[in-house]
Amino acid sequence: MYSMRLGEKPRPPEQDEAAVRKFRSVPPSWSYEHDMELGRFLYDHSERSLQSRDCIKEHIYSVEVSSQAEGYKACHLTDNQAETFWESNGPVGEHWVRLNMKKGAIVKKLWLTLAVQIHSYIPRKVAVYGGTPNNLQHLRTVLINENSFQDVCILRDMKTHLPVLEIRILECRDQGCDVRLRGIKIKSFWEWELNLNADMFQPERLVRYPLLEGMDADVLYRRAVLIQRFVQLLDSVLWYLIPISEESIGTFNVLRSMKPFLLLSEQGSALITQCLQSSESSPPASMPKLYINRQLARAHRAHPQLDPSGKNTVFTQVYESLAHSEKIKEPLDYRWPRNYIQWWECDFTMEGIVDNGGGFRDSLSDISEELCPSSGDVPVPLPFFVRTPNQGNNSSDARDMYVPNPSCKDFAKYKWIGQLMGAALRSKEILALSLPGLVWKQLAGEEVIWSKDFAAVDAELVKLLEVLEGVDREAFDFMFGREL
Repeated sequence: MYSMRLGEKPRPPEQDEAAVRKFRSVPPSWSYEHDMELGRFLYDHSERSLQSRDCIKEHIYSVEVSSQAEGYKACHLTDNQAETFWESNGPVGEHWVRLNMKKGAIVKKLWLTLAVQIHSYIPRKVAVYGGTPNNLQHLRTVLINENSFQDVCILRDMKTHLPVLEIRILECRDQGCDVRLRGIKIKSFWEWELNLNADMFQPERLVRYPLLEGMDADVLYRRAVLIQRFVQLLDSVLWYLIPISEESIGTFNVLRSMKPFLLLSEQGSALITQCLQSSESSPPASMPKLYINRQLARAHRAHPQLDPSGKNTVFTQVYESLAHSEKIKEPLDYRWPRNYIQWWECDFTMEGIVDNGGGFRDSLSDISEELCPSSGDVPVPLPFFVRTPNQGNNSSDARDMYVPNPSCKDFAKYKWIGQLMGAALRSKEILALSLPGLVWKQLAGEEVIWSKDFAAVDAELVKLLEVLEGVDREAFDFMFGREL
């Protein structure tokens, strides 16, 4: 096979030297902490983070329909109720649903939720049109599978804003006349959320990111572009670096410094899933059944000083019951698969509750409340955590945090607390412990920054030490000369 080039060989465009210099230069006083904060900003404004919103309310201005039967109105398409639905009441082949989108909204996915009570009311063939009200263009025709009885995706990956989306029901199953739809669902974004640009970095959006406040938007934009390019390169080699052998400590340390940017990585969640799965163990053969007396636990919460050991707390009752359960042949390691959703069964004495999962979750909630009470006006029932000084002096924004109690030496129970935390991480269960970043960073092996992290524990002490650091020798001798 031979080929011949016609015309001149294309020339690459000349490099914009000024732009290259700007991208290569590090902003004044910029640090790794600024990069981490910018990475958090980019994640908070990414598609994956934003898709948890209620897109119907945020991006759809109104919903119109071709017709509606009495009691089955258009409002049922967006009420998110399983028992309601919209039903048409018009000529065959002329049924439609029209979505009037708010300016700037871009639809990434559009679903129909089918009402399956009567087969002939289920749509078989639909077409989607989009554009301005007077100029609707055909986007897609979908033939719905006969075995589909739930959500059906009929549109995806729009690149531009379409003021109107119209869903036309062309046919129903069994040659039905009218159509029923239980609802519509969309995943959508604003135009400015999908494209990285300097306009993203408006001052009102930077309020939660103090290191970025007051910085020029163009500077932040250029740095964000570099972070995005770095993450793309990281994605391309990540699977060659994982798993890491015990000998490759240098590689591990490098990856640990990249950890804040894994949130932006397309492979990040899959990597975490793989790491968790590779260290899983089999769940116990039978579920232990625990008998818990919450009346004793409530009495202890009211007067914890009467029993400093906290033997009547839900925490201790669960711990001791698991330790002496006949169904447990060997110690539990809590490294169970994600689908193992109930770790023990609870029988709450004198409450008559049958545990189908709710009692187990109630026990986790009670344990959380005993370890780190959500109210600052009640005593702490257990000795494992103490309130931070910030709770006492009402300083800083982190006033509801707890830190491990240095006076408590019950390491076996501390280990069990850590196992519960790990099990909650691996599953969908919630163990609400109000611990500051200082504690979480040390648990995760991250670098602790004194002025930033300890401020969430004792902001007044951090301020005092910062003042002392700036004191000259003469002033220091004047204040402390007699004491040293």
